Amino acid sequence: MSYNNRPTLFALFFIMLVITVMGMSPKAFGTELPKIVPKKKITIIKFGVYASDNSNVLYNKLRPILDHIQGEMAKKLRTKVKIPLIIYPSYDSGRLAIVRGDIDIGRFGVASTIIAQRENPKIGVVAVENRISREKMHGSIIVSAFHTDVNSLEDLKGTTFAFGNPRSTTGHYIAKYELVKAGLRASDFRHTAHFKKHVDVFNQVALGNYEAGTLKTTAVNRYNKSGLVKVLIQFKSPSKTWLMREGFPPKLLDYLRPILLGKWNPRLIKEIKISGFSPYIPRQYEEARQAVDKIGDFDAK
Repeated sequence: MSYNNRPTLFALFFIMLVITVMGMSPKAFGTELPKIVPKKKITIIKFGVYASDNSNVLYNKLRPILDHIQGEMAKKLRTKVKIPLIIYPSYDSGRLAIVRGDIDIGRFGVASTIIAQRENPKIGVVAVENRISREKMHGSIIVSAFHTDVNSLEDLKGTTFAFGNPRSTTGHYIAKYELVKAGLRASDFRHTAHFKKHVDVFNQVALGNYEAGTLKTTAVNRYNKSGLVKVLIQFKSPSKTWLMREGFPPKLLDYLRPILLGKWNPRLIKEIKISGFSPYIPRQYEEARQAVDKIGDFDAK
C-alpha cells in the first residue's frame, strides 16, 4: 500500500468512528446527559387587605385560611398555587389596589366595598363572610366610659365623641348614619374627632379622654375584658366581602368560589370570627349604601 493513501484511510476511519459513537446511547459511556426538565407552572393569586388593626395579628389570622385555599386550588388546577398576602397601611391604599387591579382578590369592609365598586363597576364579589352567630350580627357599637353618666343616646348631647377611621364602616359611616337617625348631629357634641384604628378609639374612651365613641363588635370583645367601657347601643351592619378585580379569570373563580362556600374547619376561621362564607346578596347592603351616601348629613347644620 502506498504511503500516499494513508491520510485518506485515516479520514475514512475517523468518519466511521464518529458515526458509530453518535449512534450509541450515552449510557454506553457509563454516564448520562442531564435531562432538561421544564419548569412547573405556578398560578399566583395576589390577596390584599388593609390594616384596620395590628398588621402582625391580621397576618396570623389570614395566613392559615390562604394556605388552605392554596392547597385546594392546587388540587383542582393540578399545578402549584401561591397566594401572597399583601397588607396595605390604609383603607384607601387597600381599596385602590383592587380598583386598579394590583391585587386579584381581597377582603374588604362594607363601605370600602361600596366605594370600590362605584370607582370600578367591574369589580365583583366572590363571597361574603358569615359571622359566628346571630348574637354577633351587630357590627357597630356606641360605648361610653364606665365612670361617666352617659347611659343612652340622649345623654350624648354636649359630650365629646371619638369616631374611627373616616373610611371605616362601623367606626364612621354606620355610626354617623345611626346618630343622625336618632336626631344627633355634629353640632350636638362638644367635640368630635377621628382616630386611625379601633384600638385607638377604645383607649381614648377607656382612659377618659373622650366620653363616648364607636367601635366594631370584635374590638369591644377583644379590648374590654376589664369592663372599662359600657355599651350604649348596637347597630347591625353587613359582613365583610371578598372582592375580585376586574378581569379575574373565570376558570379561577369557578374553582375559588366553591372552596369559600364549602365546609370549613372551624379551627382555620375562628380567629376572624366567622363560621364560613355565603353568596353575595346586594339588597342586604342597601342600608349601608344609604349610610355612605348620607354621610354628609351628620355635619349639616
